[in-house]
Amino acid sequence: KTDTSSSDAVVNNNKEQQASQKRTTGSANSQMTGGQLAAQQTYFSQLAAILAQHKRYPRASRRRGEEGIVKLFFIVDRDGEVLNYRISESSGSKRLDEAVIKMLNKASPLPAFPADMTQQQLEVNVPIAFRLNAG
Repeated sequence: KTDTSSSDAVVNNNKEQQASQKRTTGSANSQMTGGQLAAQQTYFSQLAAILAQHKRYPRASRRRGEEGIVKLFFIVDRDGEVLNYRISESSGSKRLDEAVIKMLNKASPLPAFPADMTQQQLEVNVPIAFRLNAG
């Protein structure tokens, strides 16, 4: 049995979100309003849920007892198109790493940004955990 809860796809903390927002807009002194921050947090929650929905634990990895965390980096535009992606940190298992890329491809296109999110692109770093339940 595998754990595929959406908590496996926890996306950034507030400080990283703000730094990411500043990087993607190109404005070093921009500040998010409360509405913008809330919209971004809601969007990250949507992303986490969608990614978790498309996550599949490779059967061969389950049989071999392979577990790990794959760190996925991607850039998404406001229409939900993934512009670029890469594994920023491998789990040590090629199968698990490939499963994360398949997950992102199946989940694409991602949701469009809410109107309150003013940036054109967003950089996302997300850890995807693969854990086998004991017993």
